Amino acid sequence: MNSVRIASRARRPLGALLFMLGFVALSAPAWAQEGEESGQAEQPAAEEPAQPAGPTPRLFMLPTDSVGGELTRIIPERVDDGTRARLKEQRGLELLPDYRQMQERLGGGRNASAAVAEAERLYTSGIGLLAAGDSQRAAETFQRALDMMNEHLADLQNFDVYADTLANLSLAYFQSNFDLDARKLMQRYAQLRPGATLDPEKFPADLREVFDSEMDRVEKAGPGVLAVVGNVDGAEVYLDGELKGVTPARIDGVGFGHHYLVVRGGGSVWAQEVRVRGRGTEQAVSVELGAPREEQAAADEDLPAFYLDLRETLRSGRFGAELSPYLVELTTRTGADFVAWVIMVRDGRDYAAAPFVYRARDGMVVQGENVSFNMEMSNQRVGVSRLAAEIATAVRTMPADRAVVDVDLAPAPAVAVTTPVETEEGGSTSGVREVSEDQEVARAPLPTPGPVVEDPEVIAPPAAMPSEGRSNTKRYLAYGGAAVLAGGAIAGTLFLILRSSASQPAAFEAEVEW
Repeated sequence: MNSVRIASRARRPLGALLFMLGFVALSAPAWAQEGEESGQAEQPAAEEPAQPAGPTPRLFMLPTDSVGGELTRIIPERVDDGTRARLKEQRGLELLPDYRQMQERLGGGRNASAAVAEAERLYTSGIGLLAAGDSQRAAETFQRALDMMNEHLADLQNFDVYADTLANLSLAYFQSNFDLDARKLMQRYAQLRPGATLDPEKFPADLREVFDSEMDRVEKAGPGVLAVVGNVDGAEVYLDGELKGVTPARIDGVGFGHHYLVVRGGGSVWAQEVRVRGRGTEQAVSVELGAPREEQAAADEDLPAFYLDLRETLRSGRFGAELSPYLVELTTRTGADFVAWVIMVRDGRDYAAAPFVYRARDGMVVQGENVSFNMEMSNQRVGVSRLAAEIATAVRTMPADRAVVDVDLAPAPAVAVTTPVETEEGGSTSGVREVSEDQEVARAPLPTPGPVVEDPEVIAPPAAMPSEGRSNTKRYLAYGGAAVLAGGAIAGTLFLILRSSASQPAAFEAEVEW
């Protein structure tokens, strides 16, 4: 009976079975329902993309630019605006304002260049090495700091650090048994800071004696006068970091010895070390400032020097480890965890945009996949979305296989190519033109096809074939040969078949493959 009932139940309609299953599910214990609900609640969470733990990463994006500024400015600007808009929509990522908008928060004013900031960091490191008794390493560190400050004299504002570097480098050389170098540096320090006092617990008697002797020499020589004139009136004149007036300027009471003159105006900077002879002598200094900058450069004049240097380096298309001090300075001042930039180049008639991301924590730089834009920029919406996705992905993952050290996006140099030029007499002569290496590769002709081997069974028709058939066969062969050559250049493999008919025997069958 039971088996009969079971079989009878099995024949019940499908709707009845579904109703019964639903009833069983509704009558299931509460713990079973809770387990099912909890499982359903966990499933969508597992499908959501994982967000990085910790605080939201802050991203600063530099303005999009092109290599050498070769593209019309509006193209990088459109790409930049679109990419920023998409990045603002990215979850788990905070896009910081541009630098100009952050000026008020950063304190405004002219900031020292990143190279000078790195020199000051080396100076501090040298102080620690000197205190630890490692005089040789301290001397090397101080020398690097001094070289960087001399190289970036136009950005140097704190000459107290410069002067103190001279004194400490002198001490480090003296303790490393480089007595001559130590004496020369101490003399320079005395000329720059004749009223200073050396700490006897730090500086040995020999160096204090050199300092006192040079101070006497500076005092006996007396002050001199500097008359600064230039091609721009009203330019600010700084002597050893102190503002002394505007051009044309007359600076009295300048002590004997080496000093540092910086003139800023007309959108450019002039800097030079000058040696004042003293004894009341007036020395004329002629300053040649660069030509007035373009409208965009003039608008950027209120931006810090290190920021402009960084953008100029990226615009060159060739950059690497030299970016480090600039990027460190930028992340320090903006509080950014990451810095992104996009550099555009010409790609035939179209444009290619290369995205980069820098991580402040370890100085790693990764390059994302290039994104193409057509000449009409009709694919701008799709392109900027891809750029934003590449940047956001790099920020979240920083893939090691995309890490870069040296980048070269600049176009290939031009090479001389000799080409024949027809003359009016019908002859030819050689002409020289310049093309890039990429163009030279594209210009190279295709390989010349080898000799055609004639098949006698195809070329020679049977004796009974009428002359009209032979003529048609030759014509079809000519057409077929041209198709083989043209098609071969395109596809590399081609099958040509001419079928026979009642009135026309089969002319040929050709198969070309390589």
